[in-house]
This record gives sequence, structure tokens and C-alpha cells, in this order.
Amino acid sequence: MKPTTVSLIELLTSGVFTLVLCFCLWTGYPIALHPLWLIAVISVALSAFFRLILRGATTETQFLLLLPLTTATIWQYLAGFSIDVSPLLFAISAFGFFSFPFRQAACMACILGIISFCGAVGSAVPITFTFWLFLLSAVWASLIWLQTHEKASITARFQNMERRAKGFLTQSERVAPIDQLPELDSETQFVKAAASAFRLERLMGWITEIIQEVMHPYSCFFFFIDQEQKNFKVYAYKSNSRFFDPTTVIDLNSPGILSWVVQQKQKIRHERLPKEHQNPEYYNTRERILAMMVFPIIINNQVEGLLGVDARRSYSFGVDEEQLLALFSKLTADLIEAFRIYQHKDVHADYMSAFYQAVRQIIQARLDLTTRLELLIKISNLIKKSDETAVAIPRDDGNVVIIDAVGDILKRMIGGIIHEASICGQLLRSKADILIIPHDQPGPNGQALFFSGENRLDLNSMMLVALPMQGKQRGILFLGARKRNYYNQDDRFVFSTLAAQFGIALENAINLGKIQELAITDGLTGLYNHRYFQDSLQNEIKLAKREPMTFSLLIMDIDHFKKFNDTYGHQAGDEVLKHLARLLREHAREIDTVARYGGEEFVIILRQCELKMAAKTAERIRRACEKQKIKINDDILNITLSVGVAAFPVHASEPATLIAAADEALYRAKGAGRNRVEVASTVSA
Repeated sequence: MKPTTVSLIELLTSGVFTLVLCFCLWTGYPIALHPLWLIAVISVALSAFFRLILRGATTETQFLLLLPLTTATIWQYLAGFSIDVSPLLFAISAFGFFSFPFRQAACMACILGIISFCGAVGSAVPITFTFWLFLLSAVWASLIWLQTHEKASITARFQNMERRAKGFLTQSERVAPIDQLPELDSETQFVKAAASAFRLERLMGWITEIIQEVMHPYSCFFFFIDQEQKNFKVYAYKSNSRFFDPTTVIDLNSPGILSWVVQQKQKIRHERLPKEHQNPEYYNTRERILAMMVFPIIINNQVEGLLGVDARRSYSFGVDEEQLLALFSKLTADLIEAFRIYQHKDVHADYMSAFYQAVRQIIQARLDLTTRLELLIKISNLIKKSDETAVAIPRDDGNVVIIDAVGDILKRMIGGIIHEASICGQLLRSKADILIIPHDQPGPNGQALFFSGENRLDLNSMMLVALPMQGKQRGILFLGARKRNYYNQDDRFVFSTLAAQFGIALENAINLGKIQELAITDGLTGLYNHRYFQDSLQNEIKLAKREPMTFSLLIMDIDHFKKFNDTYGHQAGDEVLKHLARLLREHAREIDTVARYGGEEFVIILRQCELKMAAKTAERIRRACEKQKIKINDDILNITLSVGVAAFPVHASEPATLIAAADEALYRAKGAGRNRVEVASTVSA
């Protein structure tokens, strides 16, 4: 037989039993004293009771119908022995209202009222008993209805709060200006996280206030768990006690009730606390707490906080309070998760905005190689803050050299050449774009990161990003952090795209630099050409007038160079010019400008050099040239120089007159027998 048919038969049976009992009470017939009636009623009641346990709500109506029948039978049976158990009807009526849904409890109370009225008509009880039964049932019904209505109102209020919070999270997104990169440094992110924490703390303060108003506990508190410190601290609270300590910090492994909730991930409801737990640790003096209810705030199977209430009286929290606190704990978990999602989305939005703005700057900006390298390092740290950052690019000779770096470790490695057997060298030769290294010195065979024999790097996470360029040439962007597992798979997409854009930008900058260098460089000697010399001389005079400062100019000429060309040929002459260019570079300072003036003439601008020191420098260069031997075919030859020296502002204050003064000194040196140094005699007016 189907379960629904059995349930219908039992409902009809219960109805028939109730009608028979009412009729007997109306006529005054003592049916409850018959054994067959007792056996039948008890059998049907037990059947309904077990079915209620096994099937739950599907047999609840039948049980509520049989409960008044069984109670009335017991009431009439004991009345036959002159035992008055009339309060039993009041107790069953109260039990129905506080244990079952409102409508079904009201129906059960009505059945009890009808049965007691039938008993009053049959003179089994006074008529006033029925009156009080109806009156008390109405009072209980009113109390339960008010409580249910209040619970629904609170639920609606919090649903509205949740919607407002989610709306706030959605509306609070911001867009970074297109003309600047958003700040993604750790300090800015800390401020953002603190702002979110403040908003969450304010909401939790409202929640504890509402719980205090609705449930009237002695104290309501919310503890937030610090997973790194392995403890939990008071985040929000509302208490009637002046001894509640908001600075309380409780260790997760302590033996208290709160730690047990975290460890077991289970709620507790103590209607009467054991004596050893009646003084909770979040009071700074002895407060005798007899009842407590605490719920864990679980997010992704991890306890993130505790929401609880306590009271100074036993049995202060019932089933309804437990359901209400469960609702608040679920709402708290949703709020925490929502704020975390918001914080993650906010950071991710800045992260992607920085990336797109970086690509935009790369494409639009016309920058030299040095500035582009600085921009690459800056943007890399904006996107992913690193403790050490370096960029290595290929040179004309094929070696990959570290050009720029940020960090105490890598700054000392600028200028170093990447070794082929190192991890960076292997990445350059492979087809891989990105290599994430989770530990320091990660090589399977102990190979170095950059160079052979390098010192151990104090880094726990590293990421190598290849910078693709034309052909097989590639550069390296290195990112290092002391935090373990800092770089993850999410960084691959952003940095691979960034590297592709920057690789093209760096290659363009390198090519542009080569073109610019060709425009200012003499093709034969590699020195600066005549045009660059004229520009440099003009700039030097402007700077010297503004500071003011002194500088000198050397003009030199190879002695008998035409005769040398006629004897050994122009190719040999070119070798002589190259040899002299190398010699001049060796004897000049980094701040000096060495250029080919034209033909066999060369010039040197000696910055911040007075006339006397310039003459000594010219003499040193002349002697060095005189001592040099050049092999041409099978002959060993030496060359000599004639040098003219002039100084600013001693001899001239304009470019043309300064060149003329030095040139005049050069011709005097040639006229005096060559292979000598002469100082200009013409003094500027």
C-alpha cells in the first residue's frame, strides 16, 4: 500500500476516535475506562509518534490530531479514579504552541478546547476550565505570533542590509585616470585593506547592536581570527558589563570554550555553564556567566571568526534564540566574504589598469633606451611589487648584459654578462617565455642564476621573463621576492604580454640609439664627427658662461700624413687614423669629448680643465703617440702629432674664435718643426 493511502487512513481513524471521545464526554459515558479503548488509542498514538520521527513533517498533522485525543483519554481515565490532572491540558496546549508551527498548534488548541467543552457539558469538569483553556491558548498564540513576526522583521531587515552592502560594493568601483598609472605599492594596498576592514567593523558593530536589542543578552561579541598569529581578537561587541575587555587576544590552542568552537568547527549552546567556564577570558575581572551560545563563522571550510552571546542567568537562550543567532552568523560570513571579494576585485582592477596603462605608455611614448628600461622596472613593480628587479638585453657582440636593476643585491650586478650555463642563459636559448622559481638557488644541478660563481641570493621566489626581440635575440626581465610562493600562474599572462610589448619597444630604442649614434659618429674611427663636436662646443660654452667654469680645446694633426698616404696607400692611412683614435680614447677622460675634426685632424674638449693642465695633457698624448709603433706591411713605423691648445675664456668666449685660437697654435707648432705642443697666444678682448 502506498504511504499516502496509509496516512489518509490513519487521519480518518484519528478523526473517528476524536469524534467518539467527544460524544462520550458529552453524554458522560466513561469510555476511557474500557481496556480496548485504551489499547486502541495508545497503539494509534505510538504509531503516529514513530512515524513522526521517521518521516518528519509528512505525519506532523496526524500526530497533532492524536495528541489531544491521547491527552483527553488520560485525563478522563484518571478522573475515573478521582485524580484531577486538568493542568495536563494546559501543558499540552503550551507545548503545541512552543514546539510546532503556529497554524497547526492553533488547530490542536481548538481540538483540546472542544474536548474540554464536551467534558464540561457532561459534568466532567467545570465550564470555567474550558474558558481558561481558551484564554491561555489565545495568550500563547499571541506571544508566538509576535515572536514569529519579529523574527521575520529582523530577517527582512538584514536581507535589506545585505542588499545595500552588495550594492555598495558594486557602486564603489573606481576607474584610474588614463594619463597616469594607479598606485599599487604595498602602502597603498594596506590603506585600501584598512578602509575595507573599517567598513566591515562598522557593519559588525551594527549587527551586535541589533542582536543586543533583539535577544537581550548580557554581552554580544564577534571575534575575528588572525590565521598568521594563530589567535583571535575582539572585532566588535556590545555589552552591559563595564568589565568587557575589547583588547582581548585568545590563543587558538587555549583550553577555553571559544577555542574549542574554532578547533571543532561546531556551535555550542550551554544553558548552564560548568563552574570552571563561568568566568570567560574576555572580561578583565570575574564576571559570573551561566549561559553562553557561540557560532563559528565558516568560510570555505575555514573558521574565520566567532559570533556569540552570553547571559548571567541559566537557560536564557532557547531554540528560537539559537535559530536567530544562526541567521546572524550566516549573514556575518556572507559579509566577510563579500568584503574580501570586493578587496580582491579592487586590487585586480588596479592591477589590470596598471597593465593597460603601461602598454599605452609604451606604444605612445618616444623614449630612449635608458628611460624605457627604467619604465619597464617601474611598471613591473607597480603590477607586482618585487624586492629585486633587473633587466638584461643583448649587445652587438651577442652577449646579454644586465643594464639596469633595482634592489640591494642586483644593483651590484649591473654590467655583468649572463653566462650560457646559468638558468637565465638556458631560458634565453629555450623556447619558454616565463620561468617561475619558487625557492632560492633552484637549479637541479646547483647552476647559478646569472653568472658562474655568484653569491647565494637571499630570495625565496623568482620569476624570469624573456623579452622577445628580432630574430633569436632575447632579453631577460628578472623579478625576485623574499616571500615564498609569491609569483603564481596568474602572473604569466600579464607579464608575458607586457614582455612582448616591451621587447619590441626596447628593440626600437636600441635601433634608434644606433641610428642616432651613426648620425654623430665618424664611420672610420668610431669617434664623434665634426657636427657633434660643433654642437658639443656650443653647449660647453653656454654651460661655462652660466656656471661660470673653465675648459680647454686641443686641436691636433698627424705630421706628414699626406706623404704617408702617398708612400703606403690610403688603406694604410686609414689604419693610422684608427690607431690614433684608440690612443686618444685611452688618454681622454670619460667627461671629455674626442672627435675627428676632418682629414687627419682631431679635437678634444677637456671639460673643467684649465690652460696649464690642458697643455700637460696635450704633451702626454704627444709623447704617447711618439712612442707607439705601427706595423705597415713589413715596416715598423711611428707617427707624431702637432697640437694646438686654447682655453675658455682665456683665449676666446665664442666657438669660432676659440677654434681659431687653437688652430693658430697648431700652425705655429707645425711651423716650429712639428711633433710639439703650442699654446694659443691670441687673447679674447
